[in-house]
Amino acid sequence: MLRIQIDLAEDRDRLYREALRRLRGIEIVEDSPDAIIATSVEHECPVLLDQPEIYYPRTMKTHWMPAHEWRFLPNILPVHECREAGKLGDSGLLRIHHWLPGEMSMRQAAFPQVDLVLSFFGTTAEVSHLLTRPDYLQIHLGFPGDGMAMIDIATNRLGLEPYYSMHLIGSDGAAYADDHRNAQLQYGTEGTRAIGFAPNSVLAMQRMLDEFIAGVRAEREWRLTGNDSASVLQILKEVEHA
Repeated sequence: MLRIQIDLAEDRDRLYREALRRLRGIEIVEDSPDAIIATSVEHECPVLLDQPEIYYPRTMKTHWMPAHEWRFLPNILPVHECREAGKLGDSGLLRIHHWLPGEMSMRQAAFPQVDLVLSFFGTTAEVSHLLTRPDYLQIHLGFPGDGMAMIDIATNRLGLEPYYSMHLIGSDGAAYADDHRNAQLQYGTEGTRAIGFAPNSVLAMQRMLDEFIAGVRAEREWRLTGNDSASVLQILKEVEHA
């Protein structure tokens, strides 16, 4: 039985608890854990660092994994699997649209999308074009070999539901993850609304926790490291200082 402690704000605590309850061989504890989910890496045991876009540490420690849960969403994983199986060839063009109702800092909105882009291309990028307005951000990223990605993010949109669309075109195929598969995009007096099933955050947490727990048990490196977070934050730093 692996003992895991959660040291987070109530809303994030609730999400992780729900995901952990779906896993076998796990005990949620309040002290003396084998691993901890927290917003600080200053712990003696392995740490899953929640929201690294906010809590990225000043000092690097080898015993922590950043929580990049968007990589594990049910609508994103099949695209990763196709790419890793060689069905898409080399990534060439990636386009992401993410429209969000309500308030959210642009750093928090952009962080997971930039991370997805870097993970699909598997290399560093440079900002080739940038458009910023209140509640809006568009980033064009360039990659070696003429690869390109466009990220389009809008917050404070009218309506009740977010809208998400991602298309990846490779040298041998293409894949997509968007609301068109399970929803209808409705335009009305209250704004744009995707009617259907949103990606399940708990399932994404569950898959991410599978990776974290497997690394803890096997005492191996995780597929996600602090360098992944650092690469995203470097691009966002360029955006914020542009």
